[in-house]
Amino acid sequence: RAEALTIELATQDADIAACCDRITAMNTEARLLAAKTATWQSLRELPKPDVRFIARAAESLDKVYRDRKWPESTAATLNAEMAANEYESVQLVIVPLRGKLNDVQVRCGSLRSGDAVITDVEARPVADVFLPIAGKHGGWRPDVLLGAADFDVPTDRAVQAVWITIHTQPDTVAGRYSGVVTVSAADSTSVTLPITVTVWGFAVPHKRNLPTQFHFRPNQIAAYYFGPKARGEYWKHLTATMYRRLMTSLLRYRIGVHPYDDREGQSRSATAYLFEQREGNKVTALDFVEFDRNTQLLLDHGVDLLYAGCFLHQKMSGDSGEYWRSFMPKMYEHLQARGWDKSAFVYGYDEFPPAELADVREQYAVVKELAPTVKYLLTYYKPDCAPAADDPGYADIWVPSLGLYSPQLAAERKRHGQTTWAYVVPGFEIYRSNRDYRRLFRTIWQQRCAGFLYFCTAFLHWNPRPADLNADGSPRKTFLRPGKGAAGIYHLCYPAGAIPEDGLNASIRLEAIRDGLEDWEYFNLLKDLIERAPQPDDQLVETARQVMRQVDDPSDKTDPASQRRAVARMIELLSR
Repeated sequence: RAEALTIELATQDADIAACCDRITAMNTEARLLAAKTATWQSLRELPKPDVRFIARAAESLDKVYRDRKWPESTAATLNAEMAANEYESVQLVIVPLRGKLNDVQVRCGSLRSGDAVITDVEARPVADVFLPIAGKHGGWRPDVLLGAADFDVPTDRAVQAVWITIHTQPDTVAGRYSGVVTVSAADSTSVTLPITVTVWGFAVPHKRNLPTQFHFRPNQIAAYYFGPKARGEYWKHLTATMYRRLMTSLLRYRIGVHPYDDREGQSRSATAYLFEQREGNKVTALDFVEFDRNTQLLLDHGVDLLYAGCFLHQKMSGDSGEYWRSFMPKMYEHLQARGWDKSAFVYGYDEFPPAELADVREQYAVVKELAPTVKYLLTYYKPDCAPAADDPGYADIWVPSLGLYSPQLAAERKRHGQTTWAYVVPGFEIYRSNRDYRRLFRTIWQQRCAGFLYFCTAFLHWNPRPADLNADGSPRKTFLRPGKGAAGIYHLCYPAGAIPEDGLNASIRLEAIRDGLEDWEYFNLLKDLIERAPQPDDQLVETARQVMRQVDDPSDKTDPASQRRAVARMIELLSR
């Protein structure tokens, strides 16, 4: 084919563009063949002729690329360690050996330890998304966790990853649980791998002790499914019940999913499904029915920081000032009646520039005057936006970008009765390592950040449409087009199909974020046990302090799994 192209290009009427396309396709095919060959050469065994694939275990922190050599793991056993009330994942890698694999299924039965049983085990194939950008970050990237019960492995990939997630209940008994994972495909003998899950003798708390705030925008979700015109009247297309179903699917990831609608809906406070009656710029009544259901959903999932509105970039003069001075008393009265006022916050002037400090102070003053126990949250990313040490300040929750956060700032704000979080933008780009996403929350712990904010969960700056999905929910190559958002994909989940009822597919980044948040809870559990130890000078307590000193050391490069295991062992010992 290369020789034929050379001859064709030498002709006077050669179609240069078509030839270039064919050369690109040939290069892609050659790279894929090289990846397959290198993967096959690394195999430690040759399967029998009636077996068309092999299956091996891989670390969940490893990204397995469809068109790259997979550095084969010799592990034929899937292993996980976890607490009760936790999610933990292992990764299975399928290497096709003889053409396309059809009707692949990965099944895991119950895991047993004596009479104790774990039944909640889910297997999801990993799909890829194409980044249409030049350079090392472009191309196919593993990210999407599909909900397909069975799937195919086409010939255009060297390997296929499958994510297996175990969920323990709060009362799961400690012990070593065992089971079998079976991988089958059409026209092939099945392959089995043993799976072992060690459950430690403690539970991850139901309450999310690290407050988090992740925006979830119904207006953008509606625009994706129903077209741009649905954005401004999302509630007519995306029902509040369906919205909560989508929220619920994200709340399993231990993040605080806050209903925010970009102020394109019924409420100028940007509170999703909060319907207002207004006379001009003055609010005369609020319909809290759906607001209360959304809020209760958060509480049911252990989230006790509750969203009650967003100023964003509104100024307090003129129309906006009249609106907020009529809105806040009605919101506050309702929050007090439900006993939620001390857990509620309003999102202030987003990433305010220093020139707008007067408006920030006025927003804060309005909240303190009309809703004194509601917190005012303020984000910023410029150094000169921070208050001086002796300034009482103009926020209750300070959220600088992580690069501006410091323990000194947090200590200064604490003296004034305030807390200090951090946020990252973008932070969770698709091309980063899974370890980066997870280790971020060790940094949050080390810095003693009181909370964490991220600007996006789903559909921010999306330019795809349902037609850009395959039938199984995997993204087509056209899913992201060149332009804003294509460089990294900042959202954390994907549509599972062409209608909202199909639900959402999580990303492996979201799984790593949850692992990081659960790591944080481990650290917090051990810290509390050390502080409450009845014999502080006991050698076991001192050993636990040494473990925590390692956790707190920014220069320590211990692998997250090893570090988590050491912390878990100390929690078990101090809990006896």
